[in-house]
Amino acid sequence: MSESKKMNHYPDVTERILEEWSSKKQDKRSVVIFFVLGTLFLQYLKMLALFFSIMGIIVTVYTSLAQEYEVRYDQDCGQKATCTIEIEITEEMKPPVYFYYKLSNFFQNHRKYTSSRDLEQLTGTMKSVEELSSCEPIITNADAGHTISITNETLNPDDPAIPCGLVANTYFTGSIL
Repeated sequence: MSESKKMNHYPDVTERILEEWSSKKQDKRSVVIFFVLGTLFLQYLKMLALFFSIMGIIVTVYTSLAQEYEVRYDQDCGQKATCTIEIEITEEMKPPVYFYYKLSNFFQNHRKYTSSRDLEQLTGTMKSVEELSSCEPIITNADAGHTISITNETLNPDDPAIPCGLVANTYFTGSIL
């Protein structure tokens, strides 16, 4: 059975003839639009590249003017609680002069470091030494090296450290004279 005879069985369905779609005019417009937008975008990228190149040169020149002196003090001080280091600067330095210190092998984001604390104790709840297992390795005053309180009273080395844990007992102090 031919196709035209099949269509006659369905009187409500009529055949529509669609016009042929041509993209010739639209292709020309699209090419022009994409060319213009591409050229503008490339100009923007060139300006952005020029900006970052200039900023890179400025930062490079500025940092090359900095004077740096590095003095290791761990060899001289070891594990002493107080240590005095004398640094002699032999060259003239233009103000402002900034002083920085660097800590090595200090891992404050390590899992053992961050989990070594007791949140209930930090909120004011008094706990016994046996209840502070989460503070390992600093649970007692002896573990923390605390012998005298802030009111100059002698501390019992077997009492719980307040606060306990590595986080609460990590500090770096320095005096610059």
